[in-house]
Amino acid sequence: MNDTNENITDSSMSILVVDDNIIFSQQLSKYLAAKGLSVDIANGGRSAIEMMGNGRYDVVVLDLKMPDLPGVKVLRWARQHGISSRFIIVTGYGDIDTAVETMKLGADEYVQKPFKAEELFEIIKGVGSRMPSRYRNPEENPREWMKQMCEGRKVLLITDKSPKKFEREYGIKVARSVHLNDALREDTLGRTKFSMLVDVVEEFAGGHDNSIVIHGGISRLLDIYGSNDLQEYLMNIYGMAKAGHFQMVVIYESPVEKELFKA
Repeated sequence: MNDTNENITDSSMSILVVDDNIIFSQQLSKYLAAKGLSVDIANGGRSAIEMMGNGRYDVVVLDLKMPDLPGVKVLRWARQHGISSRFIIVTGYGDIDTAVETMKLGADEYVQKPFKAEELFEIIKGVGSRMPSRYRNPEENPREWMKQMCEGRKVLLITDKSPKKFEREYGIKVARSVHLNDALREDTLGRTKFSMLVDVVEEFAGGHDNSIVIHGGISRLLDIYGSNDLQEYLMNIYGMAKAGHFQMVVIYESPVEKELFKA
């Protein structure tokens, strides 16, 4: 990206970056400051509420999943207390329900990790100039929303839909799938099904190609292992996504699955 004429010259434009990953926040803050923005950092949801209560920010870049206070609750608090900032939601995995919820609360944009700092800078410029959101009305057009989330990216898609069914419904080609067989809990090497799956996901994470892989069988795993072990496994995958190895997109097949991801 050519930086020659890309800086924002309006020094009054202030940004609050809210994320519990301090290294990510510092790197992002440094980049945005070099682009002419005034940037503060909040290392969690409670800190963000305190900072928004004490000062005005034009744009808040808000992570959804934080240990002290989820981003959705921070956004809800901001709207209840008349905070006029524009909100850009950052998430480690995408799902239509969350996009719809944040948009109903007044979020302007929805971006998924990993993303390039240049991409976020362009989004901030768009929000600053009050351009319409790319993700407006995801509930009304889930097919278009899914294309925007997946196009040209490395995506691990969590769904029990078969690759063919997914391609028919969303018009998006799937490179391959990771589906579960009705196998035993352990293979001949003594690895649990979870361990085998983590190995496959880590192999995918280490690749460099942009492709979509369907990870199926969440309901089957739930039947075999129960919700606690499955939650631990899903958080392992989520950690890889949040670290920027791939994007994680979720299509819930049941209310139970939704609760597993929200926990």
